[in-house]
Amino acid sequence: MNNLHYASMKTKTRRLLQSVWNIFDTCLISKSISGIILCISGGSDSRALMESIACWPNRFLKIHVVSVDHGTRTQTCQDADDVCNRARVLGFDTAVLKMKNTKNKNEAILRTERYRLIWEYAKKHNIDTLVTAHTLDDQAESFIMNIVGFGGGAEGGAMLDVALHQSLGSIVRPFLNFSRSYLISILTCMHINDYVKDPTNEYGNGKRVLVRKFLRLHRLPKERFAEISKRRSLELEALSFAGSKLISKKRELISIKLPIDIPEAIKFHALKDSIRHAIPKEDLRNMRSILNKIAKLHNCSVYIVPE
Repeated sequence: MNNLHYASMKTKTRRLLQSVWNIFDTCLISKSISGIILCISGGSDSRALMESIACWPNRFLKIHVVSVDHGTRTQTCQDADDVCNRARVLGFDTAVLKMKNTKNKNEAILRTERYRLIWEYAKKHNIDTLVTAHTLDDQAESFIMNIVGFGGGAEGGAMLDVALHQSLGSIVRPFLNFSRSYLISILTCMHINDYVKDPTNEYGNGKRVLVRKFLRLHRLPKERFAEISKRRSLELEALSFAGSKLISKKRELISIKLPIDIPEAIKFHALKDSIRHAIPKEDLRNMRSILNKIAKLHNCSVYIVPE
């Protein structure tokens, strides 16, 4: 970062940014060799991500900014172009990725297609890390969505991971412990107010919008949801560890031993993890009902899944 730029910052701005920079130092420095892709929609959260990384004292060179044009609004193309124009001013490589045939597609399908396009771009540029701007607010929203059955998570109520490792690479979410209002405070102190304000995020009919309306009506603390989610994640980690002890791999086969007296929750995780080994690229979040049925079977103690 330009030292003069840093020196010219007001003390309040530097203090707000320092907490964010500390997280970047923890979770992004190790990615400097292969590089990273910032997934930027142009809204307040992702704009704060782009602007704060731009002035991060330990910023490295190989950073790409990707904005996806969903085509769901007439303004989405211009929004993506505006993001990339600003990113180039900040010194980032940029790309606008266009989605096709998005009419009448739900949020889950759009999300899957969005990540498919971004991972294709990442592979082309030999990058294995995506960085998103999910916040504490998103954490609370996802918690409610999973609890009521809106979310795709098979482990309802589990905490989002700061770093999610997949077969294609890692997704890093450095803002999970920051509220949206905190990020807007950063933008305000930096005199930035031209971020995208998508009306469908507040007034649309999507499931996440319904949850946001619920949270506005019921002022429950986001931190409380995050803490419950964290505890849930630790419990799931323990169950997964116990389930892994029931799995053995031999050549092309995966063997699962399920004694009758093993708790159903551990059986579930053994089954899920064995299937994940067999088909690592598949999204298993919507398989809970099927896995539950298998886990309840008591007339079979060993399952063999082709790898």
